[in-house]
Amino acid sequence: MDIWKKHKSPLGYETNNGGIDSYGVDYRGFSVRDEVEYQTARNNRENQIMDYYNNQGITENYPQYTTNFWGSPDNNYGFGSSNISQNIDSVINSLNNQGFSYNGSSIQADNLLQQGSSGISQLPTNSALQNSLHTSLQPQSYLNDNQAFTTDYTDNYPVASDAMNYNRMNPTYLYPQTNISDEDLYARMWENIKEQEGVMYHPYLDTKGLITIGGGANVNDWNVFKQLNATVNDIAATEAQKWEAYNRMRQLSDEKDANGNYVNRNMQANFFENKTNIRISDAEARGLAQSHMNNDLAHVRGEFSDFDSFPLPLKEVLLDIQYNTGNLNQQNWPNLYSAIHGRNINGIVDNVNRKDVGKKRNDWAKKMVRSIRF
Repeated sequence: MDIWKKHKSPLGYETNNGGIDSYGVDYRGFSVRDEVEYQTARNNRENQIMDYYNNQGITENYPQYTTNFWGSPDNNYGFGSSNISQNIDSVINSLNNQGFSYNGSSIQADNLLQQGSSGISQLPTNSALQNSLHTSLQPQSYLNDNQAFTTDYTDNYPVASDAMNYNRMNPTYLYPQTNISDEDLYARMWENIKEQEGVMYHPYLDTKGLITIGGGANVNDWNVFKQLNATVNDIAATEAQKWEAYNRMRQLSDEKDANGNYVNRNMQANFFENKTNIRISDAEARGLAQSHMNNDLAHVRGEFSDFDSFPLPLKEVLLDIQYNTGNLNQQNWPNLYSAIHGRNINGIVDNVNRKDVGKKRNDWAKKMVRSIRF
């Protein structure tokens, strides 16, 4: 499955419409979840490699990797063809044991993590570079002296599966990069949407009575609803079947009790599972979310001209607010905007709370913000 826009990373990674990326991995059999986990593992490894280069004074024009990025090509570079979560652990652990390989013309450093100081002393570089490499192998604090946001970072990068399953509620597992690609940011947003909202493959009503599906996609307008790539009993739904389901959901939305109260607008999403027979796939849910996320990212960038320099936790929180509420702007969130512009962490924490979401989601946002340091 190929859900990513064309993108080239600083180390040369590119997707390929043929299903084999420039690092040699064949992702044609990957599910959406597989792709998200693979892209997260790839991004994490790239960031760690770039950290090493940065410690050497190389901050741009990085050496370009190809099929040497993941090591041995056996079994699709260790990832296999599907259900790759466990394989990711094996690949990353193997790489950590072998050390990172730098293929620049002036740098050759294989198995550094395994060899330690002896490996460093064998490098054909000057003493300053050796000292820099030695320092780069130690835990980093990443405190910023230029009054710019940064994040705490006290150990090596976790393996991809840990990050995917753990970092949503544990900001110390977040990484200190600010130059994350849009594609990787979308992948993280999607994982957060699944964690916070869940993904429903049938239509349901939100608390305002709007017809919703997937990861919170608003399909309340008939012209939007009828465009769904939906099925009925695993067969492509006809427009008549979609219209029947749409009308049923509108009836449920408008239904009131004897006192004039709406009876279906505060129901759990699962309540609506048997109300219609329309279903969408995981890929369709991801596609609907992608359109939403594209608009959200453009909106938030428009609100904050320095958004791309924000630390990752703050980016994710702001995007989650916009995805969830659709009303992130100076007028609606004046105190939050003031705290961000003033780089007031406590002020940001106090103003990311949303009245119409659960405690878990608000706690997540606050923990994310607390991981930021000046």
